[in-house]
Amino acid sequence: APCAGASWLGGTAAAGRGPDRRPVGRGFQADLLVHERGGRASPLVAAVRGVSSLTHSVGGAVPPAFVAEAGQRLAGLWREHGLTQPPYVGCFQAPYLDIGPPSVQMVPLEHIPVVQPLRPISWSGPGATFEPADDARPQVYVTLRTVANDTALIRDALAGLASLDVQVLVTVGPMGDPDALGPQPAHVRVERFVPQTLVLPHASVVVSHGGSGTFPGALAHGLPQVCLPQAAERKSAVRGTGVEPGGRRTL
Repeated sequence: APCAGASWLGGTAAAGRGPDRRPVGRGFQADLLVHERGGRASPLVAAVRGVSSLTHSVGGAVPPAFVAEAGQRLAGLWREHGLTQPPYVGCFQAPYLDIGPPSVQMVPLEHIPVVQPLRPISWSGPGATFEPADDARPQVYVTLRTVANDTALIRDALAGLASLDVQVLVTVGPMGDPDALGPQPAHVRVERFVPQTLVLPHASVVVSHGGSGTFPGALAHGLPQVCLPQAAERKSAVRGTGVEPGGRRTL
C-alpha cells in the first residue's frame, strides 16, 4: 500500500511545486539549488534549469522506501520535460549534507553514496538579543514548537518542574499567548520567542518536542534533553522505537 509520506512527498504536493506550476529562477540564474530532504521536486527543478542540486537533511534521513515511491509518483513529471529520472528522484547525485549525528540516526544511510556530515549551527537573525536570568540555579529551557504549541502539555511540563530548585524559561511561540499558561511562580519565565542560539549556552537541560532545530542544537551544546515529540516529530520517534501511534512511553 502506498505510504502517506511518499504520497505527500511525491504526489500532489510535489507536483504543485514542479517547474511548470511554480517557476524557479526567473530574473536570475542560480548556480546551485540546495533543498531540504522533503523537497522531492527540487532535483527536477534543478535539472530543468540546468544547475546542480544538493539535499540538506532536516533531522534524520527519510526512509529509502519513501524516496523510491515518491520517485514513482514523480516519474511522469520528469518524462514531461524529456528527462530520465535518476535513482531516488535525483536527491543523492551530489553529497548529502547531514546534520544528524550518527548515534541518533534511525534510518541507515547505506543507500546514499556520499554523506557529508555537518555540525548544526542555528541562526538567530540580525540584532537578536537575550538577557539570561541572573540566577545560579540550573537553567531549564522548555520549548515545544515555533507554531501550534500544545498549551496543556506545557502546563504538564511546568507541573513536573514545580518542585525542583531550578530557573525555567518557557517559550510558547510567536503566535502563542503567554497568559494562556496562567500565573507562574517567580522562577518561571514565559516568553513568546527567544533566540535559541543565545539561550542554549546558558541552559542546563532542554525540554522540547525533539524538533529538527532544537534537538540537534541542544546536542551540539552537549545538553541533556527530555523529548516530548509532537506532530511530525512524534511520528518519527514512534517509527524509530517500534511503539504504535497512540501508545505511551515513559521518558
